[in-house]
Amino acid sequence: MGNKHHFMGVYELSAEKANGAPLYEQVHPLKGSKRYLYWNDFGDDYGKWKVLSETKPFDKRSIANREPWSIITSTRGDLPSSKAGLKWKCKGGGLDETLTCTEGEEAWLAEAARLESVWLNAPPKVTLSGHTT
Repeated sequence: MGNKHHFMGVYELSAEKANGAPLYEQVHPLKGSKRYLYWNDFGDDYGKWKVLSETKPFDKRSIANREPWSIITSTRGDLPSSKAGLKWKCKGGGLDETLTCTEGEEAWLAEAARLESVWLNAPPKVTLSGHTT
């Protein structure tokens, strides 16, 4: 599992827009915090899709002062779908060929079902060891 696994899942189209384009939102099932998938209209990343939490994506003051995004497309696109040929990368890393954005929620439902079946067989005890620093 990658270090941005908590950003995976279904994002729903919001009634709001961000930068004039569709805004997708995800509500964290346990914490209730929101995550956003939005089209960027600012700076070097103009036209790329970004995923972030913490703040509204169209708050340009926030974006101008720091880079809050966690996942971004490597190229520009009209919509975030991988059907458009977009590739994705995580902050601090290169392209991630396993990261995709599909239309609908079928892929996420299949992954959730797979995880549920794995977790049903979770061992009753585990041991972490070897940490010395």
